[in-house]
Amino acid sequence: MSHSFEMDPVVWTDSLVRITTILSRTEPLGASKDLAMPRRRRNHSAAFKAKVALAAVRQEGTAAELAQPFAVHPAQIQDWKKRFVEAGAAGFSGSARPPAPAPQDDPVRLREKIGELTMEKDLLARALGRGH
Repeated sequence: MSHSFEMDPVVWTDSLVRITTILSRTEPLGASKDLAMPRRRRNHSAAFKAKVALAAVRQEGTAAELAQPFAVHPAQIQDWKKRFVEAGAAGFSGSARPPAPAPQDDPVRLREKIGELTMEKDLLARALGRGH
Protein backbone atom coordinates (compact mmCIF):
# COMPACT_ATOMS: atom_id res chain seq x y z
CA MET A 1 0.00 0.00 0.00
CA SER A 2 1.44 3.23 -1.07
CA HIS A 3 0.11 6.52 0.18
CA SER A 4 0.66 9.66 -1.73
CA PHE A 5 0.45 12.94 0.17
CA GLU A 6 0.09 16.00 -1.91
CA MET A 7 0.67 19.37 -0.33
CA ASP A 8 0.25 22.84 -1.72
CA PRO A 9 3.76 24.27 -2.37
CA VAL A 10 2.90 27.57 -0.63
CA VAL A 11 1.71 25.79 2.53
CA TRP A 12 4.75 23.51 2.42
CA THR A 13 7.11 26.49 2.06
CA ASP A 14 5.47 28.41 4.93
CA SER A 15 5.67 25.34 7.17
CA LEU A 16 9.31 24.77 6.25
CA VAL A 17 10.17 28.40 7.05
CA ARG A 18 8.47 28.14 10.46
CA ILE A 19 10.24 24.90 11.30
CA THR A 20 13.61 26.30 10.18
CA THR A 21 13.08 29.43 12.29
CA ILE A 22 12.27 27.39 15.39
CA LEU A 23 15.23 25.03 14.89
CA SER A 24 17.69 27.87 14.27
CA ARG A 25 17.03 29.60 17.60
CA THR A 26 19.93 29.78 20.02
CA GLU A 27 17.89 30.23 23.20
CA PRO A 28 16.02 27.36 24.86
CA LEU A 29 12.54 26.72 23.53
CA GLY A 30 10.77 28.07 26.63
CA ALA A 31 12.81 31.29 26.63
CA SER A 32 11.40 32.56 23.35
CA LYS A 33 9.34 35.72 23.76
CA ASP A 34 6.78 34.69 21.17
CA LEU A 35 6.22 31.31 22.82
CA ALA A 36 6.32 32.45 26.44
CA MET A 37 3.14 33.11 28.38
CA PRO A 38 2.47 36.82 28.85
CA ARG A 39 2.97 37.99 32.43
CA ARG A 40 0.16 39.83 34.12
CA ARG A 41 1.10 43.18 35.58
CA ARG A 42 0.76 43.24 39.35
CA ASN A 43 -0.53 46.27 41.20
CA HIS A 44 0.73 46.43 44.76
CA SER A 45 -1.11 48.34 47.46
CA ALA A 46 0.43 51.36 49.16
CA ALA A 47 0.58 49.38 52.40
CA PHE A 48 2.58 46.58 50.75
CA LYS A 49 4.97 49.06 49.13
CA ALA A 50 5.47 50.82 52.48
CA LYS A 51 6.12 47.47 54.20
CA VAL A 52 8.77 46.51 51.63
CA ALA A 53 10.34 49.98 51.64
CA LEU A 54 10.44 50.02 55.43
CA ALA A 55 12.22 46.65 55.46
CA ALA A 56 14.76 48.12 53.02
CA VAL A 57 15.19 51.29 55.11
CA ARG A 58 15.71 49.18 58.24
CA GLN A 59 18.36 47.26 56.27
CA GLU A 60 16.78 43.90 57.06
CA GLY A 61 18.68 42.66 54.01
CA THR A 62 19.95 43.82 50.66
CA ALA A 63 17.46 44.57 47.93
CA ALA A 64 18.32 41.22 46.32
CA GLU A 65 17.73 39.39 49.61
CA LEU A 66 14.41 41.16 50.21
CA ALA A 67 13.25 40.61 46.64
CA GLN A 68 12.75 36.88 47.05
CA PRO A 69 10.41 36.77 50.07
CA PHE A 70 8.39 39.74 48.79
CA ALA A 71 8.41 38.40 45.19
CA VAL A 72 9.39 41.71 43.60
CA HIS A 73 12.42 42.83 41.59
CA PRO A 74 15.33 44.37 43.55
CA ALA A 75 15.18 47.51 41.39
CA GLN A 76 11.53 47.92 42.40
CA ILE A 77 12.53 47.72 46.06
CA GLN A 78 15.16 50.43 45.54
CA ASP A 79 12.59 52.65 43.83
CA TRP A 80 10.03 52.16 46.62
CA LYS A 81 12.70 52.79 49.26
CA LYS A 82 13.72 56.05 47.58
CA ARG A 83 10.09 57.22 47.30
CA PHE A 84 9.39 56.19 50.90
CA VAL A 85 12.34 58.15 52.22
CA GLU A 86 11.38 61.19 50.16
CA ALA A 87 7.67 61.27 50.92
CA GLY A 88 6.79 58.58 53.44
CA ALA A 89 3.87 56.20 52.89
CA ALA A 90 1.78 59.04 51.42
CA GLY A 91 4.14 59.01 48.43
CA PHE A 92 2.47 55.82 47.19
CA SER A 93 -1.03 57.28 47.11
CA GLY A 94 -0.63 58.49 43.52
CA SER A 95 -0.83 62.23 44.09
CA ALA A 96 2.29 64.35 44.20
CA ARG A 97 1.14 66.57 47.06
CA PRO A 98 -0.58 65.77 50.35
CA PRO A 99 -4.34 66.26 50.52
CA ALA A 100 -5.48 69.77 51.42
CA PRO A 101 -6.91 70.18 54.91
CA ALA A 102 -10.66 70.69 55.19
CA PRO A 103 -11.50 74.38 54.87
CA GLN A 104 -12.61 76.08 58.06
CA ASP A 105 -15.78 78.05 57.32
CA ASP A 106 -15.89 81.54 58.69
CA PRO A 107 -19.07 82.07 60.81
CA VAL A 108 -19.45 85.66 59.57
CA ARG A 109 -19.30 84.53 55.94
CA LEU A 110 -21.85 81.77 56.67
CA ARG A 111 -24.30 84.26 58.23
CA GLU A 112 -23.96 86.50 55.19
CA LYS A 113 -24.67 83.57 52.89
CA ILE A 114 -27.75 82.57 54.94
CA GLY A 115 -29.07 86.15 54.73
CA GLU A 116 -28.46 86.25 50.98
CA LEU A 117 -30.26 82.95 50.40
CA THR A 118 -33.18 83.98 52.63
CA MET A 119 -33.64 87.21 50.64
CA GLU A 120 -33.46 85.28 47.37
CA LYS A 121 -36.07 82.78 48.58
CA ASP A 122 -38.43 85.56 49.68
CA LEU A 123 -38.02 87.39 46.36
CA LEU A 124 -38.81 84.24 44.39
CA ALA A 125 -41.81 83.45 46.61
CA ARG A 126 -43.25 86.92 45.94
CA ALA A 127 -42.56 86.64 42.22
CA LEU A 128 -44.49 83.37 42.08
CA GLY A 129 -47.38 84.91 44.01
CA ARG A 130 -47.06 82.78 47.08
CA GLY A 131 -46.64 85.73 49.35
CA HIS A 132 -44.89 85.76 52.60
